[in-house]
Amino acid sequence: MELEKRISFACTEKEEKIIRLRESGLTWKEIGKELGIGWEGARTKYNQALDRIKRMIKANEEILEGRSIMRVSEFDNEKGYMFRFILWEKGLRTLEKIASIPWNELGVSRSCALFLAELLPKYGLQLRGWKSFKEEYVIVQDLIKEFREWWRESKNKILRDEAILLLKQGIRGIVNYE
Repeated sequence: MELEKRISFACTEKEEKIIRLRESGLTWKEIGKELGIGWEGARTKYNQALDRIKRMIKANEEILEGRSIMRVSEFDNEKGYMFRFILWEKGLRTLEKIASIPWNELGVSRSCALFLAELLPKYGLQLRGWKSFKEEYVIVQDLIKEFREWWRESKNKILRDEAILLLKQGIRGIVNYE
């Protein structure tokens, strides 16, 4: 019974199906044909799933309450697949666990955080701290746009390259001083 829980927690639906088909005696070639993948892909997915389960057992890791990221279909694409395994390796096994930690403490890229920020509301959850980051990001982008316009105008006023270099040095000094 414990193994069954671990399989449904730590495996995607496809991986679980591969495990079940293998248990029923099918060959890798037959499993691949049934699932529309190559026999090597079937064997690889099987080994990855078993490795994940073995590591959970070895670490005496509990099965967490909540939605396992392995069972969230939005991860079943190329980008989501990569994010799923990054999160899993970081010990972030459920959507609820992910939502309980501020996004900037998850240790994931901004693109992964954006993916999660769009995904979690579909499950009634929010990515902590994302809204305020997003608001600040918009402000920063506006400031960058203003600075670009100012820079363009300033360069048009100054004709000599030496003066532009002085302006750049002055700006660096201001930025580094702050």
